[in-house]
Amino acid sequence: MFRTKSIHFQVINLLRRQISPEVPKPAQSRCKSIMTWDSLMAKKASRSRSTPQLLSKRHNIVDGGEGTYKPSPFEQKILVWTKTYPAVADIPERISRGQMKKSLDKFRVRCSIWMVGFTFVFAALMALMGRKARNEGQSVTSIALAKREKGE
Repeated sequence: MFRTKSIHFQVINLLRRQISPEVPKPAQSRCKSIMTWDSLMAKKASRSRSTPQLLSKRHNIVDGGEGTYKPSPFEQKILVWTKTYPAVADIPERISRGQMKKSLDKFRVRCSIWMVGFTFVFAALMALMGRKARNEGQSVTSIALAKREKGE
């Protein structure tokens, strides 16, 4: 079967050459240069400023890494929970916005992971409670009928 396929393609290629001969490729100098990811990143890096500045939603220009942000008591607890600092007492008066943003991102991810875990646990718990109710002979229909009889 493999040979028939290759012969089939050879015949088609032969017919193509007879119908339309190959067009010569243009000279290399006329072709546009291909932009690769590396060359794009190098071009972007050459345009950047010598001192990087972070942008914030609240302020136009933010610190270059020095402490300019005063965290709230809850944010201080987040810094301890994400293990950025060992204790609340060890947190300096002012920290960098980048450090706070990194801690908040870690906290957000951990909260979402915990929520997914709780969702699975409670879904399994509801399934077990439903099976137990089914084995006892309870159903949504029987409960609704019982309420209807009580009301009348």
